[in-house]
Amino acid sequence: MRPKYLLSFLAVLFLAVIPLIPSSVSGQSGVASRIRGAIDNTKLTALGGNVHPMARSEFDRGAAAASLPMEHMQLVLTRSADEETALETLLAQQQNPSSPNYHNWLTPEQSGQQFGASDQDVQKITAWLQSQGFHVNEVAKGRGTIDFSGNAGEVQQAFHTSIHRYVMADGVERWANSTDPQIPAALAPVVAGVHSLNSFPRKPMSHRAHPNVTLGGNCNGNNTNCYAVGPTDFATIYNSQALLTAGVNGSGQTIAIVADSDINSADVNNFRSLFGLSAVNLQRIIPTSSTNPGIQNNSNNSDEVESVLDVEWAGAVAPGATIDLVLAPTTNTAFGGDTAAIYIVDNNLAPILSYSYGACELALGTSGNLFYQNLWSQAASEGITVLVSTGDSGAAGCDDPNQNLPADFGLQVNGVGSTPFNIAVGGTDFNDFSNPTTYWNNSNSSSGLVSAKSYIPEIAYNDSCANSVIYTNVLNFSSAEAGCNSSAANTDKFLAPAGGSGGVSNCTTNSTTGTTVNLNASSCSGGYAKPSWQTGVGVPADGKRDVPDLSLFAGDGTIQNFYLMCQSDQNTNNAACTSTPLLQGVGGTSVSVQAFAGITALINQQTGGRQGNFNPTLYSLAAAQSASSCNSTSNPSTACVFYDTTVGTVAMDCDAGTPNCVVNTTGDSIGILSGFNAGVGFDLATGLGSVNIGNLINKFPNFSLSSSVTTFTVSSTSPGTSTVTVTSQNGFSGTVQLTCSGLPTGASCKFGTPSVTLAANGTATSTLTITKPSGTLTPSLQRNFPNNPILITGVVTLLMLGFLTIFRTPQRSVALALIAFAALLTMAACSGSSSSSTNSSSSTSGSSSSSSSSGNASIAGTNTITNGSTTYTAASHALAITVTVQ
Repeated sequence: MRPKYLLSFLAVLFLAVIPLIPSSVSGQSGVASRIRGAIDNTKLTALGGNVHPMARSEFDRGAAAASLPMEHMQLVLTRSADEETALETLLAQQQNPSSPNYHNWLTPEQSGQQFGASDQDVQKITAWLQSQGFHVNEVAKGRGTIDFSGNAGEVQQAFHTSIHRYVMADGVERWANSTDPQIPAALAPVVAGVHSLNSFPRKPMSHRAHPNVTLGGNCNGNNTNCYAVGPTDFATIYNSQALLTAGVNGSGQTIAIVADSDINSADVNNFRSLFGLSAVNLQRIIPTSSTNPGIQNNSNNSDEVESVLDVEWAGAVAPGATIDLVLAPTTNTAFGGDTAAIYIVDNNLAPILSYSYGACELALGTSGNLFYQNLWSQAASEGITVLVSTGDSGAAGCDDPNQNLPADFGLQVNGVGSTPFNIAVGGTDFNDFSNPTTYWNNSNSSSGLVSAKSYIPEIAYNDSCANSVIYTNVLNFSSAEAGCNSSAANTDKFLAPAGGSGGVSNCTTNSTTGTTVNLNASSCSGGYAKPSWQTGVGVPADGKRDVPDLSLFAGDGTIQNFYLMCQSDQNTNNAACTSTPLLQGVGGTSVSVQAFAGITALINQQTGGRQGNFNPTLYSLAAAQSASSCNSTSNPSTACVFYDTTVGTVAMDCDAGTPNCVVNTTGDSIGILSGFNAGVGFDLATGLGSVNIGNLINKFPNFSLSSSVTTFTVSSTSPGTSTVTVTSQNGFSGTVQLTCSGLPTGASCKFGTPSVTLAANGTATSTLTITKPSGTLTPSLQRNFPNNPILITGVVTLLMLGFLTIFRTPQRSVALALIAFAALLTMAACSGSSSSSTNSSSSTSGSSSSSSSSGNASIAGTNTITNGSTTYTAASHALAITVTVQ
């Protein structure tokens, strides 16, 4: 080929291909750098609110060695005010069925590109970390964190704070920064701080059965029976049994559970086998740059207990779901569950993330609170439903429910679950102390070991002496304060601030250290601002985020009810759980949040898609029901979505003189923390109440399919037709693509309208025609030219240049070579592209045949959302049909 013809060929090909290059390959565009000046290590700014409240001088045992490992610290990055506003606008649209962005989920990369730090800022920050001697493990795709590792000496050099050893009153050793960290002032517009520089743990929100409980017998020394909840009991009480029987069991759904301890998977399968459930579909997933932490069993309420019950009870409620146990070790500075949570969100691993650990807002500090705010909001933008237990310290969110000591830190909430971007799950207990046989049989059925008869009235979960059931019926006193000041309260271990947590998000000053916790300044002045969807009867007019959103049973047997679990290493000689006496009793909001994770899997299966932060739907459903007919204590209507818990309190006992502690009797050393009572509608003890699972699931925006004919007999001269109707439910709107699949040999289908558009609560129809085409080619001879614009452009260009060359040059051999090459490209592209596959408008199966065939097939409707090169299935449903071909 002459040079000028070669140049013409390349120019034409280049101009044809350039417009077809996807825009998604480019990086961030239009995101301004917020690091403007040079990074000067001598010009510093302090990051206030980042000293743990327990890093006190009386516990301080001096500076750590410079070589102390500090692994998997998370540098927390901030969004600009405009980015935060744009994200919250999008999140609201994603939950509005009338918005074009309804369920229009982002990928992690898109979230980072739209709402994260710029490429330039990330490069400057990572270069600075490396210059300080740190190893940068990973920059999150969502650009909310940078994972890095080093040692205490490098932390001292870079952040100008010393890491000290603190020994607590119980002898436990912790590491923590002694002062607020400092960073170069140039980084401050983007860097909020480090999550975290201490080893104060996230508390698991689970409890073994109360010490006075004997499994299967005596409760609290009162010679009364204990009634334990198994999977079938739960399904009976909360109305999911009909769904499970119909196949709505979480099949096709995945629940990701954060953990820093592995488990013995045989425990889970033995537990499920005992209750008639199939073996668990369990996947262990280890984040990048991490390792399996192994089984962490160092106490009666160890992290192994947490992991075991999490897997067992998420799967007990949704037995068909896949459980991803995402494991990472806890280090001197990082909780393994947080490393796991980042991995889940940043890799869009599952549509449900369940987190059953916690720490109060005060303990998390500024950067810790922002860490969860950013991560959970990114998750919500991806359609991930983040479920967090509110905690087991009642209204005393900072105090330890596992120590038999009154509360000292005042009214606090779990900062992991107080963000507006997650669903916070609290706890209830059953109000059956005086009449258990009304709701329970005294023996189990042979199938599923069920003994529960029906729904059981509920009260706020409270294991402390402030609970009227305990101080009246167990301690035999007429007031909470009198009962809590009795010797029996201490002896019987009722002084621990233990119960379902709830309250108001708040930014608090710690008078001991002077630390002030400031949540994101754009949305928090004294606490997270109340989200627009948190409205309804009983919602406080406090302008703040209130928790919990809802609650489920969380009792640990202190009254007389608890959950069952299997952990064989708690048995003598590690005996396998082959019978109920070999099971253990457990409770806490860890179990209630995992149960709601299972419920969410059922919702996702029934609706055909992920739901994101569906709090707006929950609050709107609660507002639509009658408060008087849904009171938990008075035989609630079978039409209720929420069982409104109106009895009980999450007030706790507290040391006199501590914040929010009320003492009514002079001389009493123990008062009552002015906590929160259950009441009509929403309350700060139990939120919206517990749920009727069947009613809840059937109220979600959805669509259904129906066909006027479901049995077809077709021949080459007699097609079968039907009217397929798509019906919006509960405000669903959008476009639904119609397809058919599984047709028997020789049949094909076509829709008159391959996609229909539904208005909210409207219907749309399309005519389905099933035929037996005459003279159908065999699949191996049917070819479709590929829909590849770059390949088509190249083929056409080669052909044109080849023919032009024939007439413009005597070198016809070159021309013929070009034409032959184009033909080879065409043949190669077409090979293997059989038209027997189903598409949106028609489908053909097999070749024509004189013999008849029949079989089961299906009609499917799918609502999809496309973001760039990624397509999500927002909802999908199928309808079975029978087709006979003659």
